[in-house]
Amino acid sequence: MPRLSGSASTRATWSPWLMYRLTSALFSPEAGFWAAVVLNLAPLFGISSGSWVLPDGPLLAALLGAAVCLVAALRSDSWAAWGWWLGTGMCAGLALCSKYSAVLTIIGAAGFLLTEPRSRRWLARPHPYAAGLAALAIFLPVLIWNAENNWVSFLFQAGRAEGGFHPFGPVATLAGAAAFLLPWIWAPLMVCGFVA
Repeated sequence: MPRLSGSASTRATWSPWLMYRLTSALFSPEAGFWAAVVLNLAPLFGISSGSWVLPDGPLLAALLGAAVCLVAALRSDSWAAWGWWLGTGMCAGLALCSKYSAVLTIIGAAGFLLTEPRSRRWLARPHPYAAGLAALAIFLPVLIWNAENNWVSFLFQAGRAEGGFHPFGPVATLAGAAAFLLPWIWAPLMVCGFVA
């Protein structure tokens, strides 16, 4: 099944703009600017996702798009809320088409709706369910293809998760994330932590 793969143009164009929009909506335009700058400086997106054909570029853009739309949807009470909710669902569906791990972010967003008192009111309305249907509609070709092919891509991804318990696995994962995402921020934080 063809998956959405990324290029430098996806990461370089959409992701920083969406990061700016999301952070500006949640904090301030200045914070949005710096969030976009830091995103562009992350080696993972600048080197591997920015120069190789990987699903991480479209995944990031789609998840950021879903987050931007969700923030706007939660703040809207007019008919515009429908558009924002459908945008959330469509971006979530695109994220799922890019990489199956997007389901974890979607579960996190659903958990937020369930636990945040002001946002919970949306669960009594049809909007989030329409967003879920939009995501499912976009992801449906992947499900159909997998059903016709003995769930091969799901089995492949599930097989990558096997391997037993590794006690230092979380430490290695955090160290890898620090190296790939933000070594220029992580290293000074570690120095400050040891000095303090």
